[in-house]
Amino acid sequence: MTFKQLITLRNFMIILCICMLVLLGQKVFLIADKIQITKEADRLYAAGDLINAENQYRQAAANYSIDYQEKRVAKRLDELAPITDIRKVLNDLLTSTKEEAATKDFTGFMKSYQALLSLKATYMKPGGSYESYYRQLSSASGISDQFTSYFRQFKEQFLAELAQNQSGGVSNEENFKWNLLQIPDAYYGSTASKEDLLASKFKSHDTAILKSLAGAGNFTGMLESTLSLMSAYSQHNYEAPWVLQQAESSGKIILNKDLEGDNITAFAGHAVAYRNFAGSAGITSSKVLTLIDTTKAKLLKNAKRLTTKGQYAEAIQLYGDLAPLEDTSTNIAAARIAWNIAEPVRLLPGGEEQDKYNNVISRKGLSSTKVIVAGTDNSGVLYYAAMNNDDNV
Repeated sequence: MTFKQLITLRNFMIILCICMLVLLGQKVFLIADKIQITKEADRLYAAGDLINAENQYRQAAANYSIDYQEKRVAKRLDELAPITDIRKVLNDLLTSTKEEAATKDFTGFMKSYQALLSLKATYMKPGGSYESYYRQLSSASGISDQFTSYFRQFKEQFLAELAQNQSGGVSNEENFKWNLLQIPDAYYGSTASKEDLLASKFKSHDTAILKSLAGAGNFTGMLESTLSLMSAYSQHNYEAPWVLQQAESSGKIILNKDLEGDNITAFAGHAVAYRNFAGSAGITSSKVLTLIDTTKAKLLKNAKRLTTKGQYAEAIQLYGDLAPLEDTSTNIAAARIAWNIAEPVRLLPGGEEQDKYNNVISRKGLSSTKVIVAGTDNSGVLYYAAMNNDDNV
């Protein structure tokens, strides 16, 4: 018998009737189920089990097989709307936080956490009508354990990033620090535990970077990174005294190294950089600033002593090295004048050259001059020069 022979009108009607009976049976089952669910919801409501009652009323409302007690079900659901809201928000948070943890979306995760806090603030009021229901629904959902697990996951991620990022300068992308600060104290064990852990980790991270820059001779980079760190911590209302302490320590070491190597030019350059840094950071007094000031005063005194002793070249060199740190143009001019008076031949053209002039004679304080000088060069040409009392030659 072929399929075409089977599909007769009679057989088709039989199949259609069977389908209708199946659908009718399903309809009857759904009707009975709705009536039963509604009655069970009423029983639970009367017994004060509002959480389960709300669940049953929602199932009844979602069953459209028959119009049965619709107004009463709607009224009950309206009355139990807070329970519906709690259940919905908790379920949504379970879904969203799982996705945020998987994609490492900490910003989104913190928004979910704020949503949880908002839900708690609304329904967890001591003595409130829905406090006990919130506790039951929260406990049953496992939301607390899920947040604990994900906060631990994010914390370990950010601590690992902090440990790895200790080379080069300070990056503007150090969000792992500020993310660690956002994680609530409770997920560190306590407020004290959080403070101790983060202070230790932040200090290790920051000092390693600043020491690396100073060790590489990048004094300016070290100071710029210090300013960046201080600014970032200030923006996040976090006290990090070790940043300035490390800058002070490195600055002192480098400046003393300059002095030990008698590299006054480097000292002056580093001192100027540190003074500029201190001004930007609002630092008016520090050990390094004191070192700079006392050393500068000592070096200026040494230069003056050299001038007095007639070591004019050495004095002028020292004044010149200190020029970036202090305006020594007047000192240099005075040293040059003293040198010219002490060695008048220098007033003659090219007089700084050794043995350029023969038969040199000079006299001080003659004819309203500080000094006059005359001499013949190697070709016998006579030259004359005078320094007036106003120091003009």
